Amino acid sequence: MNLSTHSIGDSSWTFKNSQLDERGSILDTLLDDTRQFRINLGRDDQARLDQYLTSVREIEERLHVARQWELRPKPTPIISR
Repeated sequence: MNLSTHSIGDSSWTFKNSQLDERGSILDTLLDDTRQFRINLGRDDQARLDQYLTSVREIEERLHVARQWELRPKPTPIISR
């Protein structure tokens, strides 16, 4: 679903927003899943996994910033005729 095509009052947009709030951090879920797995990895593979998890965190941060901007009230343009 493309959020940019839906207005703030759209119920499907609100539903997606609440899903994001409930799910929380994707990285937190990944960390839980990878803790045991990581122990059995070699040093190079652990480094690759760390790079991947860092990338996920950076994407989450960008999504958070974008979401805050979407939620910020926007000014209404004044159109003079």
